[in-house]
Amino acid sequence: MNRALIWAIHRTEAWWSHVGAHLGFDHVTVLTDKRGKGDRSVTDAFYAAYGRFHAAGAEQSPLLDKAEVADVIARCRVLRWHPLRRARAMALAMAEAMDGVLAEECPDVVLSFPIDSYVSDVLARRARARNVGYYEVTASALPEMSMLMHRGKLITAQAEPDPAAVEARIREIADPLFTPAYVQGQKAYTKGRFYRTLGYFRLRAAAFRLLSWVRRDPLNLHYLDAQPELGHKARWRDARITGMVESDWEAKVEAFPKEKRVLYGLQLFPEAAIDYWIDDLDLVRHEDMLVEIA
Repeated sequence: MNRALIWAIHRTEAWWSHVGAHLGFDHVTVLTDKRGKGDRSVTDAFYAAYGRFHAAGAEQSPLLDKAEVADVIARCRVLRWHPLRRARAMALAMAEAMDGVLAEECPDVVLSFPIDSYVSDVLARRARARNVGYYEVTASALPEMSMLMHRGKLITAQAEPDPAAVEARIREIADPLFTPAYVQGQKAYTKGRFYRTLGYFRLRAAAFRLLSWVRRDPLNLHYLDAQPELGHKARWRDARITGMVESDWEAKVEAFPKEKRVLYGLQLFPEAAIDYWIDDLDLVRHEDMLVEIA
């Protein structure tokens, strides 16, 4: 019997259930970290293990050694802003909870969206320890296509693609007016829009904090990731950035000596999944790195 375990993040369990039913597996289990969502949840097992690890001040376990725990925390944009004792206990507890699921489900393969937090990170680590394949599914920049990858490396099929189709896609991407399928319409990001957007997310964070206590799930990643005290979140004073955008930037670049120009390819804070693609953890300190380069 072919079995698949699917890790579903917030509000994707129904979509994954539909996809899983059409993948050709004999049995599919949709796993979540919300009680009552998906086919099963890791929530109660996580909190039971977290209580033990936190009380003991644990730094490692049979499932994650000290180096692995440090690596898990360093790559997760939620854990690295929490007290070390709590972060360690959360990583160790999730590893134990996920390992228990893998032991019971005995999947042949694990599927998820790209790894972008400690939760899917430790699931992938425990799957690898059990010699279970882990595949990440994500949208392609090309319309009506998707990609399979693992930690930033594409997974390719054995069959060679049609050369004509490849050439057609290359021409599509090379078009100066090409934009990825997931890029929405662009709007001027004014200071007023910045304040409205940040205000919405601050209210959302407060609502999530309250909801996390009502649902007895204060350490749930979805709720924690919304909180403004995380170091990478925008702050009110960041509104000044809207005044730094210059519409005549091309003319200013041309007027500047070519030998002195320095261009940064990433103008935005990188997607969280990229923290799981890099080998050099110093690159995780994105803002510090830019300051050092400047």
